[in-house]
Formats: sequence, structure tokens, C-alpha cells
Amino acid sequence: MVTETYLAERELLVSEDERRTRSLLDRLCVDSPLDAADSELAEWLGVPLDRLYAPFAVVLPGRPPHSHAALAARLRGGGWRLAVTQSDCVVGLTWKPLDLLDLGEGPEAILAIGEPTPRGELAVAREEVTLLAEHARRVGLLGRLNAEDHLLEILLERSPRLAARLRGKVLAGLGDDDRGELAHTLAILIGCRLDRTATSAALHIHRNTLAYRLKRIEQITGLDLGSPRDLACVYVALAGDLPERPQPG
Repeated sequence: MVTETYLAERELLVSEDERRTRSLLDRLCVDSPLDAADSELAEWLGVPLDRLYAPFAVVLPGRPPHSHAALAARLRGGGWRLAVTQSDCVVGLTWKPLDLLDLGEGPEAILAIGEPTPRGELAVAREEVTLLAEHARRVGLLGRLNAEDHLLEILLERSPRLAARLRGKVLAGLGDDDRGELAHTLAILIGCRLDRTATSAALHIHRNTLAYRLKRIEQITGLDLGSPRDLACVYVALAGDLPERPQPG
């Protein structure tokens, strides 16, 4: 009974701590003057005001929600006071460096982080790092991800309907190929940075065979693989299938 009472009281304190943290976090993301109550809460939490804050989002793939809640509490205790849970994700703002090692979760974690941002832009910046973290979860990307290095992925996550339409426009006609050779060839070509020699080697086919496949792709899709605009459409359509490298933590 003593143990249960202690755990219940501890959970209540953690919940209250997170509730107050979330309240200040939300106030800092609104471009309006802070009042005395905000200043008092910031002082109580140990959060310096009149700073630029960098938004961040953390995902622990395959881990239950309580793991994220524990991480948020640990970050708050470690000095990253503006860390709260958001479903199966941890989000927050930081005024000091935050790296993958600071999470204490090993390499199997995703840390999406933005640049120091004025308060008037924080709400949008918070959404962007959350979208980036969700993208990383979906495609299996791990490590520290700087938002500025993944603007294309954030853009696509913001417009999933348009991204799906573009993907359908580029790839729909290639689905008639029973073995998926043409779509796979196109993905490998982009992955090899349009280097046809490297693409042939990766596919284990002759350059003439590659040239034939690319011609078929152009005939079926109406794309011109020599056009920068059409190549940009192909890259965007395939962006979720291309290998990515995490940034060093």
C-alpha cells in the first residue's frame, strides 16, 4: 500500500510538472506579450525568457508511449525543461544544445531538431520538426536530423495529398511491368545520382539494356529524363523510397 501510494503521488507530481511545462511551452509559441503569471511559471520551471528557442521532436521507434513519457521526464530533470509528451513522441523547445547522446536511448532513436527560432515562428517550426520525426519513423531513418537538411521531406509531409498525386503521375504507368523492373530501374537511377554506369552496375545489366529501359520509362510516363523539371518530379515522387543518411549525433 505504501509503495502504491508513493507511485501514485509520484505520477501525480510528474503529471502536474508536465502540465505546467506544456502550458509555458504553448505560451512561448504564441507571439504575444508574456504576462506576470508566465514569468512566474518560467521562473518556477527554470526556463530563461527572452531567448531564441530551437524546437525538437524525439521518437523511439517501436517503443510504447510510457517510454516517451519517461524520456520527457528525464529530459526535464536533465535541464531541457521544456520537454513534454505528444502521443508517442516527445516534443519541446531548447535554448541549449541537444544531441542524440543526451537522450540516453542509444542509436535507436530519432531526434529531429530545428534552428533557434523567434517566438512568432515557433508554432510552425514545432510542427515541422514533428513532421520530420514522423517521416523518419515511417522510412526507418534514425539519428539526429537537422530540419534545415530535410526541407524537402518536411514539404512533402505538409502536402501528402499532392505528394501522392505526383507519385501516382510518375509511377502509375510503370505498374504494368509485372516484375517492377522499370520502377526499380528509375529508383536506382536516382539513387545513383543519374550515373548510368553506376546504375548499370547496381542493376547487373548492360548499358544498352539500361538505355532501353529508360526509353520505355519515357514513353510510358511522358517524362523527359533529360529535363531538370521532370527529374525533379521523379526525385520528389521517389523521395520516400530513397536511402538517406542520418546526421552525426
